Amino acid sequence: MLLLKTSRLKPNTLKQGKKDTVIKNKPTPTGRFNPDSSRVQIKMQEEHIERGVILVVEGDEGVRNTLEKMLLKLEYQAVLAPNAKQGLDLLRKRRFDLVLLDLGTCGMNGWLSFASKAKFLWPQTPVCLMTSWGEGEIRPVLNSHAAEAALFKPFTLEELRETIRKLLGQKEQ
Repeated sequence: MLLLKTSRLKPNTLKQGKKDTVIKNKPTPTGRFNPDSSRVQIKMQEEHIERGVILVVEGDEGVRNTLEKMLLKLEYQAVLAPNAKQGLDLLRKRRFDLVLLDLGTCGMNGWLSFASKAKFLWPQTPVCLMTSWGEGEIRPVLNSHAAEAALFKPFTLEELRETIRKLLGQKEQ
């Protein structure tokens, strides 16, 4: 949230000694991919994003929208892509702090191609796979070093938070 100083008290004002602070929401953009064009549409959200921008590549619209809400709750900006091709188009245009990639969206062989291209474009950007497959099936994928982590569906907000924290912490070290 953006904190602004003011001389008048308003309904959403906090008292801090002799100064008054008004909390004001500032709209910031969240990328929404329009499947009808190759351009990203910007959707204004009543959130102040401070932590970073995360690309979500997920084929299921319901899961994509849920992930967007979860990321906004964690104060990250979400840019959504419904498939790997559109995700790569977005990666060619800008760097993201993290890529969340649904393994099913790309298929068993396609995810490696996507992750490799993402690493070629932005070597420092971590890739986290999302899957409903078992951990035994996904372990070789993680050993390939194309992805740094995996989230097993369904996952909680806390699991998502912890995974992102670890990945972005690794990136900054």
